[in-house]
Amino acid sequence: VRKPALVYFCGMELLQNHAGALGDEIWSIYEQVLIAALDVNQIADAEFCWVKLSDRFSKESQRVQRLKAMILEAEGNYDLAEEVYKDILEETNKCDIHSHKRRVAIAKARGNRADAIGKLEEFLKLYQTDEEAWHELACLHLDGCEYSKACYCYEELILHDPNNWMFMLKYAECLYSLGEKKHMLEARKYYAQSICLHDSVRNLRSYYGLWICCIMLATQYNMKDNAENKDLLKWVVSKLRGLYTTHCSEGQAAKPLLMLKMNQL
Repeated sequence: VRKPALVYFCGMELLQNHAGALGDEIWSIYEQVLIAALDVNQIADAEFCWVKLSDRFSKESQRVQRLKAMILEAEGNYDLAEEVYKDILEETNKCDIHSHKRRVAIAKARGNRADAIGKLEEFLKLYQTDEEAWHELACLHLDGCEYSKACYCYEELILHDPNNWMFMLKYAECLYSLGEKKHMLEARKYYAQSICLHDSVRNLRSYYGLWICCIMLATQYNMKDNAENKDLLKWVVSKLRGLYTTHCSEGQAAKPLLMLKMNQL
């Protein structure tokens, strides 16, 4: 878990009062504090750390250049930051993952979703197994309600990590949003798989997803008498009741339990 405020305050204390005791570790700390300072909008301290690093490793260092570009981003100088990243990729290292991802971040900061998607797609041609990039691309497609494209991204993520219940849940939600009976049946299957992978109150969205899929299939797609759908609906309602009874007070559970009772077929 990133805690930039803690890193910034503790790191600055170390650098200002205990620098002599840090040895060669001081350079790693300068870099970490620089990034944390940007996160908490302490640009002056980030510049201070960058000067120390550039004096030690030279301004021509790829890593130092990238840190300078991050400072420019924090200041809102997106054009200059973009030029630095572009120079790194064209002249120094065209496979630099961090520079590619920072260019995507700039496109997002500018509000240019299409450009961010284009840059991510180019990046994924080089690094097809980058889960973080696939997930970011899925989120960008979801921002534009492009559910079929988001589905493709989650299919890639499931291939990379088939035991990740959150990927199953997100994929099921995209399928449900597409509508149509075939997508609803697929969504029901992946909601159920998400529950199999993580059967707990933390996965309440999957229980409700499975419940609403069964309701929709029964009421909108003429599957009211389908035995499998009826059994699944009965099972998920029972599970939801059990979760609310176990984890909520009587008052908190009253409204959800009433809703489940009213929506029984």
